[in-house]
Amino acid sequence: MKIKEVEKKLKIKIKKNINVLGIDTASRTGWATIKTNSKNLEIDYGYIDVRKLKSLNEKYDAMINSFGSLIKPKQNKVVIEDTFFGPNVYTLKLLSRIGMIVYVLARLKKIKNVFFINASSARSRLNFNSRAKKEEIHKEFRRRIKIKILDKDIMDAIILALNGVLI
Repeated sequence: MKIKEVEKKLKIKIKKNINVLGIDTASRTGWATIKTNSKNLEIDYGYIDVRKLKSLNEKYDAMINSFGSLIKPKQNKVVIEDTFFGPNVYTLKLLSRIGMIVYVLARLKKIKNVFFINASSARSRLNFNSRAKKEEIHKEFRRRIKIKILDKDIMDAIILALNGVLI
């Protein structure tokens, strides 16, 4: 994608020559990397699914291995979705722990810019209505950027990674 087109469609300014990883923490974690050069923006994405693993230790070990291969020292930033307190304290604990796995692995790989941002702030910084439902944000994002990704976890990860390339 052309950086100028994305900037115009989202009404943002994008830093050039940067490599960012965005992580949407969950038992099915979406991830996205955004690399920019002087003119273009490239997005790679996927997810890590540990829902079928039985024990928490198995889940954490699988995440450590997966995140370990995703996080690269050449990345300038890692952006992790911050947790929020919802109706289930166990979900909060799980998401917080997953976020810290990502944080620690990134810091061990000498990435200095590792930060947490909550979902509504991430959407707002890209000029979306932070109070709109996730599905509405994703639909509007797809319309503006002209991408066909339907996976909600990956879409959230792309939004997080885009926050890492903002000037």
